[in-house]
Amino acid sequence: IESNQYDSKINKSLFLPEFSLNTGLGSEYTIDKTETNKGPFLYLDGKMNLYRGNRDLNQEQIIQTANLKLKNESEKILRKTKIEAFDLISNINTLQNDTSFIENEIKENENQLKMAKKKLDAGLTTSADLLDFQIKNENLQNEISSNEFKINDLEKKLNNLFGNKLSIDQIKNELKIPETEIINSINTKDLPEIQIILNELNSSKLEIRNVKAEYF
Repeated sequence: IESNQYDSKINKSLFLPEFSLNTGLGSEYTIDKTETNKGPFLYLDGKMNLYRGNRDLNQEQIIQTANLKLKNESEKILRKTKIEAFDLISNINTLQNDTSFIENEIKENENQLKMAKKKLDAGLTTSADLLDFQIKNENLQNEISSNEFKINDLEKKLNNLFGNKLSIDQIKNELKIPETEIINSINTKDLPEIQIILNELNSSKLEIRNVKAEYF
């Protein structure tokens, strides 16, 4: 986009009048249709151009159209990045919620384990019941460890998506989506992909106008 803006500044110089001089040494020149004089002689030709058939104006519009296309492509990249980031954050939040439920289940299991120990001490149950609660507790702890590993991997991907320049909290705050009303109809002309195509079409029309201006 910045490069395109520089091209636009350079193009503005084409709106200025053009002036050129051509000098040389000749061997003969024509006085009229029937008579010539032998040289050598010096000659000087000059040319000044004030108007070029709207070619410069068309070229400026072509550059502006290309600039709009670049901005739409930039918007596409930004939207794609935000969607990928939002997807990663959603998966992280899901795993964190799952971990929270597992931790509650571990607390409940530990309470039941304490009750089983009391029953075992009182001779009301066997050690097999106690073992079941211990195995369940280990399995739940393994699930938490697995979730933590997955969360760590997703957070690394999220950081890489933004060049490791933002913290996870900064990214989450940046991508907060406010509650909005459901959109019943979408204007397809506003989509960046459609805007790019329209810009290319407009640019082609301007190129045609330039060719006609060159002909005139």
